Amino acid sequence: MTAERLVCGWQRVDRDELRRILRDNELCRPVACDANVDHLFDTYETVLRQVADSLAPQHSLRLRTGRLAPTFDADCCATRWHCRRLERCYRWTLDAEHRRLWLDAVCQRFRLYRAKKEAYWLSRLEQDGRSLPQLWRSLSSLLGRDSDTTRASGHNVFRRED
Repeated sequence: MTAERLVCGWQRVDRDELRRILRDNELCRPVACDANVDHLFDTYETVLRQVADSLAPQHSLRLRTGRLAPTFDADCCATRWHCRRLERCYRWTLDAEHRRLWLDAVCQRFRLYRAKKEAYWLSRLEQDGRSLPQLWRSLSSLLGRDSDTTRASGHNVFRRED
């Protein structure tokens, strides 16, 4: 599944162009002492929105909204965050020691993922393994082969087609 989100490309804005536009518009002109404050705020908002829309127009991004694995918990999230922090440190310094620390953390992260996955599946087999129909239902739902979708599509998973 994907979701669309509107974003602005603020990193690509030319700062000199932004200064020039702000300097040349009505925000940088002198204001009368008896000016209406509401009118000034409306002008401020209108001008800044126009500048933002011209320099950093909105565009849509498609984001995958996939579900995380059932084995991905807080430990996995913290380990992934730690690996990314070490990677950023290495990419910033290009130091051999930082690279070694980052690669060691990546190996440790994959070992943790593998251990969590094995523990999850072993507990799932212990829980549902005594009942084959229950095991089949849990595995079918994980594989996306729910009985409703197989019936609706007219496929029979048990029938062999020659």
